[in-house]
Amino acid sequence: MVTRRQTLKRSAGVLTVAAVTGHAMAQSEEHVLELLAEVNVDHEHACLHGDYDDRVSLEAGSSAEEATTVDETHVVWEVTYQNDGYVAFDIDGYANGDSFVFYTADGSARAVSGTEIERKSVTDCDSLDEYVKIEPEDGKIVLELIADSDDTKNAEDDSANDSGGGDPDHESDDRNHGDLVGNFEIVDRETDSVVADLHGDHWHGNLPEIPVDSHLSLGAIAEDSDGEEIPIGENEEYRLNATIAESGQEGIITVDSHGDHLHMSGEGVGSTDVVFQLWHGDHVDWESPPIAADVIEGTDDEDSENSEEADNEPEESEENQESEESDGPEELEVDVSVSSPKDDKDGDARFHVTTRNHGDSPVETTIALDIVGMSESATVSVDADDCQATWLCIGGSDLSAGKHEWTITAGEETVTGTLSS
Repeated sequence: MVTRRQTLKRSAGVLTVAAVTGHAMAQSEEHVLELLAEVNVDHEHACLHGDYDDRVSLEAGSSAEEATTVDETHVVWEVTYQNDGYVAFDIDGYANGDSFVFYTADGSARAVSGTEIERKSVTDCDSLDEYVKIEPEDGKIVLELIADSDDTKNAEDDSANDSGGGDPDHESDDRNHGDLVGNFEIVDRETDSVVADLHGDHWHGNLPEIPVDSHLSLGAIAEDSDGEEIPIGENEEYRLNATIAESGQEGIITVDSHGDHLHMSGEGVGSTDVVFQLWHGDHVDWESPPIAADVIEGTDDEDSENSEEADNEPEESEENQESEESDGPEELEVDVSVSSPKDDKDGDARFHVTTRNHGDSPVETTIALDIVGMSESATVSVDADDCQATWLCIGGSDLSAGKHEWTITAGEETVTGTLSS
């Protein structure tokens, strides 16, 4: 089990993070934002922390001299402060001290002391907003943190002072995203075939009929106006979803989104209209024209056939049923993010393993790590359509300098890579 040191200390001669409000305030007001320090730009790794790690509360000091000090990367700090706040990050002990990367959520970071190398939005992660890469100056970096609540208030003030007939910039923020998609096809994942494709404001093809108490598993292929594929998935820039159209009838179908695909389930016999959507973060960037979804009764032939099959199947013992539930790894997906000893405060190699269960029933599996003859393992239980994050750790003193191949297995899934120490 990985133990995170959550030592808070006060010191000088460190990397200092200053959090201040965007305007003078006569009365104390609490602000909250999230801060994650890393030594490299790695969105996938940072997003795993942002998506699955518990937040560690941190109360900022009231001045740079009284800054609350932390000394860990790979930790998502939930920083609170009254008016002006300061947080210090101790860079002693880090081999790579040339630059540090600060990911933020619900706010942004600006360099006050130090050289800003780059700043970009994190568009492929719902839990992080942006990052800034800073080069230290005289052994420290001072950041000004501005919570979204500050920006919101400033925006409200600007809006209140605007006596014109409208703000063109604001209007552009509410623009229609219809130009995002140039081509859109719906894929029946059971047959792996395109069943409907969009032509301007209408569809060619139809959605397959859905029997009551059954569901369709539908994916999508989307391209922009230049013919470039639009990434769709749980950890991609866009997620696929669908909802009842304004012209549709409620109570016919329900929709359950899984990022790169969705399940459309039949609830009641009838026909309704649905629209497909591409979600970006917490909002819809694109919506299709309506397409019909028809739900039918299960046929007598199907009911008879299913009944005969059920009668002919031998009863399974509870032991066999439990085995099937826990040993069904074909629906597992495994993602691994690795921190090398040279990037870790304690000099350890840390493997962050995310196990996703795309099946319809819970799965229990063992995650096993093997590297240069050493092994670590952990057993996890993952509910249907859910995920579980696990840490595996190898002490840096057990690894010689150089490159080491590693393997992680979970059920039938295997992930390999190379670690530099």
